[in-house]
Amino acid sequence: MTWKPPYCTADDLDSWLSGGDPAELALAAEAASRAIDRATGRQFGITEGPEAGHYRAEYHRGTTYVKIDDTFDTDLTVAGVDSVTLYPRNPKGKPWTQLRIAGYVGDEVTVTATWGWTAVPDAIKLATLIQAARLYERRTNTAGPLSSEKVDDVAYGYGATTELDADVAASIAPYRKLWAAA
Repeated sequence: MTWKPPYCTADDLDSWLSGGDPAELALAAEAASRAIDRATGRQFGITEGPEAGHYRAEYHRGTTYVKIDDTFDTDLTVAGVDSVTLYPRNPKGKPWTQLRIAGYVGDEVTVTATWGWTAVPDAIKLATLIQAARLYERRTNTAGPLSSEKVDDVAYGYGATTELDADVAASIAPYRKLWAAA
């Protein structure tokens, strides 16, 4: 796997839809994968090997806290630091996203690790298939999905929507990076 791979293949999508143009299926899979990246605030590939990253460090009551990119690498290193604790504790199939270091180490740290996910989670692959199928089917309905409806007295409406499919949103919800501002 590579950094920012498609989360399903054209062949996966071909099976899902029972046929289609291979080039268009690949394009839909790629576009859906990047939409999943934007919606979750992360990507599900992996770097080819260890790479250095620079991260802002916050010191509070004797501990330095560092938010890092996703990693499953237990052998990561922090420049000038002998011991770090990875968080969240016991991630159960999820990556570590934070380091805690005893003492003050400065306002920025350099962390070297293999970044990313070792495999695309099944829920992400399913969400990508659903979203890619919607994108692929748009070739036959250029007006876009039905965005409003009124049964009596008709009044249908078509147009672009920025909302994710409800099944896609439900599938990716546990993988969204949540950000908070103080």
